Amino acid sequence: MSQPALVQCVSAQSAASLQPISNISDRQDLSNYLSLVNFPPMGPHATYSMPNRDQIVISVSNATVDTAILVEMSFDERWHADIDGKPVPISPIGPDFMMTSPQATGNYQLVLDLQQSGGELVGYLLTLITVVLTPILIIVRRFLPRFRKKQI
Repeated sequence: MSQPALVQCVSAQSAASLQPISNISDRQDLSNYLSLVNFPPMGPHATYSMPNRDQIVISVSNATVDTAILVEMSFDERWHADIDGKPVPISPIGPDFMMTSPQATGNYQLVLDLQQSGGELVGYLLTLITVVLTPILIIVRRFLPRFRKKQI
């Protein structure tokens, strides 16, 4: 079964010339974007895997310096890309997708990682504290008489 076109190789030069799509009725810029997506360059090829929900591993083959990787997933500044530990910039493109131009040739793996925000980390911590403290408080209230309400 083939994977959906979440990731594909495109021409970095063609992608750089695209204008932002302002709305759905912006026929010219939308048409230019669709041409880029529907007619990718011959040669470079990309496949991907998602080891977890916060990581995409993209395997690129036959890349040229002009090969850019288009990821049809909403752009978010928390995404970070690297090749062999070296950071590669990610930019928004088209209708809120993301693209990276590693300027690497041949075969390589591009790893996209979604970094946790501070708010998410605080949420995880509060959830953990609640999960641990709730059973403890239930046990203490049930088995220690001094915490029980006085009966009249």
